[in-house]
Amino acid sequence: MTNHRGLPNTVARGRRGSALLTALLAVGIITVAVMASLSLVGTERRSVDDQQLQARALGIAQQGLDAYLRHPENPAFRPSRPVHMPPLDNDTAWVPVNVAAGDTAIIIPRLFHTSTGGTSDTMYVISSLGRHGGGMIRGTPIAQRAVAELVTWTGATLPVKAGWLSLSGLTKNGASGTLSGIDDSPTPCLPGGNLAGVMVPASPGYTGSTTPLSGNPPLDKTTLGATPQTAAAYVAGLGIDWADWSQGLNLPNVWRTSDHGGAFPSFSDPTYYPIVYVSGDVPMLPSGRGLLVVSGNMTMNGLTTWNGMVLVGGTVTANGNDNIEGSVISGLNLVTGSPAVAAGSIGNGTKTIVYNSCEVKKALAGTHALVPRRGTWMDNWKTY
Repeated sequence: MTNHRGLPNTVARGRRGSALLTALLAVGIITVAVMASLSLVGTERRSVDDQQLQARALGIAQQGLDAYLRHPENPAFRPSRPVHMPPLDNDTAWVPVNVAAGDTAIIIPRLFHTSTGGTSDTMYVISSLGRHGGGMIRGTPIAQRAVAELVTWTGATLPVKAGWLSLSGLTKNGASGTLSGIDDSPTPCLPGGNLAGVMVPASPGYTGSTTPLSGNPPLDKTTLGATPQTAAAYVAGLGIDWADWSQGLNLPNVWRTSDHGGAFPSFSDPTYYPIVYVSGDVPMLPSGRGLLVVSGNMTMNGLTTWNGMVLVGGTVTANGNDNIEGSVISGLNLVTGSPAVAAGSIGNGTKTIVYNSCEVKKALAGTHALVPRRGTWMDNWKTY
């Protein structure tokens, strides 16, 4: 091929070769750019997936810790192993968080401080390890996060002094029934010793027949002092935090009837001893068991049975054939400065109100709990 001067067209052929090289170079650059973009997208997806797994692992750890602190006694957390309360040092528990996904938090209580007087101030560091895998990107490692919190093992220590202790006095109509401080605990419970059947201040004291009374002594009018005020001062030293309890505060795992339309819980499970709190009066106590805390007055009318501990701010009126196995303390609003509380009243009927140390122990067991200490939560706990 020649140009118009008759010479070979080498320049044109060179230009065509240069264009081909340029096109190939452009294709290569585009290919590299596309591959880099895909790699960047993959890296971003892996990073996002990893962050999501880490967030999920943190959630598992926190949910597991919360569940454990609410119910450290749950036997499902320690399959085929005995439950110890307070927990033993390094007594590992497995708390299921999402059964369908297989998410489980590994809980390890580590003893931080041993109480020098009972177990009421024993402290632990409770750690929770949450693990979650199965990300959308192949090769994404299993995510794990650990949280921990400093907690104190606390619980009510309530020395029971009588079958019925009334800070405002007691009136008994008729000679029927039983008011006893003789421990009625059955085998295999260990008897707690015999107490006073009824304990009241000297004034207004106890009015009515003493025939139903039994105990050591059957009637105690000296221990609480001369007046309801001296009785209140005495009871305040027993460890009843009535200022908070009367408001439903500092009661772990409590059933507040106001949260359930005024209803009491179901007692179909004979081993269920809840803490039940009633704000105000109980006009008709149903049968049940556990630690009953009533801020106002309480009335029993008929065939009522209650096993456990009964704490009432105002008066207790018992009519009919009622039965309480455990212990009763009434008139507690005097502890928080109430100017007056009427005397408790026991109407006619074959009622039985007796001390039972086994039932008291079961009722107070629910007050024990692992209580987090403020400002001690951490999410950078070592995972080894």
